Amino acid sequence: MERLAVLLTALSPVGGMVAALPLGILGFGFPWWGVALVGIAAGWAQALVVDLCWELLERWPWWRRMMARRRTGWIARGLSRPGTFWPIVVATPLVGPWVVMALMRFAGVPRSRVTPPLLLGLVFLAAVLVLTCHHAPRLFTELLAEGVVHPD
Repeated sequence: MERLAVLLTALSPVGGMVAALPLGILGFGFPWWGVALVGIAAGWAQALVVDLCWELLERWPWWRRMMARRRTGWIARGLSRPGTFWPIVVATPLVGPWVVMALMRFAGVPRSRVTPPLLLGLVFLAAVLVLTCHHAPRLFTELLAEGVVHPD
């Protein structure tokens, strides 16, 4: 049941990995590498669902017309430039993989150009969360012992 809780939390577009990794590592005591892999896979699943739904919507002419009206030249040019690799890596942990995929699909960027930086962003977020879950409890205990932090 605990594994299911971690998986469903990781799949959630709100919270996602940021909530699932501490829950799995600190809450349930799961190995960090397993929880990190589940978090990365769940983050990619969020982006994949948006991508597949976008593909389905693109089949309808009214959707294509609406998107064509909403796209402005500077947005499409700005997001589809070759130099967007690192901005996608940084944006993925900040706004979420599903938002990044939606923005890229809106700009007309193909999945093949979004996937590598999006996955790198998810790996980076997982590494930061694993390190935080590993070091934060020990740091907090040391600060309590030194009297820097008070429990009340």
